[in-house]
Amino acid sequence: MNKLVINRPLHPADASAAIIITDGGEYLLQHRDDVDNIFYPNYWGLFGGAVEGNETPLECLYRELGEELALSDCEATYFMKIELEFIGRGFFFRNFYSITIPKAQIADLILGEGNEMYCFGPDELLSEIRLVPYDAFALWQHVNRGVLMGGH
Repeated sequence: MNKLVINRPLHPADASAAIIITDGGEYLLQHRDDVDNIFYPNYWGLFGGAVEGNETPLECLYRELGEELALSDCEATYFMKIELEFIGRGFFFRNFYSITIPKAQIADLILGEGNEMYCFGPDELLSEIRLVPYDAFALWQHVNRGVLMGGH
């Protein structure tokens, strides 16, 4: 079945996502569940999710990281925001935050959502895996941030 064509209602929402980088420069991603009630099932993507109630985007991020990875001892830095328009539903944002963790800490993480997690190097991240499109855009910018910000 082609997962790009959906035959069920999905409910877009404001969301937050974590660009998790190891101290070795690899990116930790989640292989999303292959279920019908989420955007981009069976794709690789960032950890995170929908803002609930009166949460701030950062509160949402920390809650999601606790639920999805049992990760609580980290410091997130705002990276970027994408605004998406869903036909007939209006505009929604997705905030992206950068988090650096020691690679050794990955062994202590507990996957609470998704099929698996894996660390990808920048080259394979941007050329060899099927990424959620808006996460791919943010990751591309993160990998190339030095050049984009006028560096070399």
